[in-house]
Amino acid sequence: MSERRGPWYLFTGVLIGVALGLLIAWVIYPVEYTDTAPFSLRSDAKETLRGLIAQAYMADGDMARARSRLALLQDANPLQVMADQAQRMLAKNINPDEARALAQLAADMQSALATGTPGPGEQDATPTPAPKQSKSKTTPTATLEIGQVILTPTRAPTKSPTPMDTFTPRAPVHASATPGAPFALKDKNKVCDPKLINRLLQVEVHNAADAPVSGVRVDVTWGSGQDSFFTGLFPQMDAGYADFVMAPGVTYNLQIGEGGELVSKIEAPDCKNTDGSTYSGGWMLDFNQP
Repeated sequence: MSERRGPWYLFTGVLIGVALGLLIAWVIYPVEYTDTAPFSLRSDAKETLRGLIAQAYMADGDMARARSRLALLQDANPLQVMADQAQRMLAKNINPDEARALAQLAADMQSALATGTPGPGEQDATPTPAPKQSKSKTTPTATLEIGQVILTPTRAPTKSPTPMDTFTPRAPVHASATPGAPFALKDKNKVCDPKLINRLLQVEVHNAADAPVSGVRVDVTWGSGQDSFFTGLFPQMDAGYADFVMAPGVTYNLQIGEGGELVSKIEAPDCKNTDGSTYSGGWMLDFNQP
């Protein structure tokens, strides 16, 4: 006499096997990753590493090392990724010093790419052309060519020290602000462009030589609210550029840097389309140092 068993026995066995497998894989013998490549890290770990790279760059100004470290993350667009990360940090009011470092590194790298000049710490990587051999009637002897450049291979970064809140001042690739000189409003223009974001408050910051300056703090206040951001977060635009989206019907006050001129009563202006309909425009504010 044979005993018949229903399909529940098979289903129960599968569940027990899966449960035992998960218990062994996750609890008893979990997988441990050691010496993994930076590009395989989680997104939050990558953001932490980018912040450390940017702060190390602010301390030593070595762009060649910063670039080699960023290359290990294999980001499709490192400049945009750093700018986006800095914007998210500012929006959440998380570590403004690290956000400024990310913006500074992105702006310096963009400036170096635009001008075709080596960044800080990269001067030694400029190849020196080999001298031409002089013609002689005698049979030339074999000589070693001089002027060859040995490029440092990309390697995993050593353990970075804990970043400090303050950094050693350095000379950036592009122009910097004149120390102690406050920024003053040079020009204010109404912007009516339906292709732009509505109520966009754009800011351009330049030094006394009329060169764009990145890493300058912009403070915006309204009613009981406030926000802060930095220039240089849009390397594809300009090193001294920053923007802010205004809310409808809200009046804002804006100040550039420490002790800069306060621009008050900023509201989104009304603009007209060709068909007579209206939409909310924006403003372009230009600031300069005397």
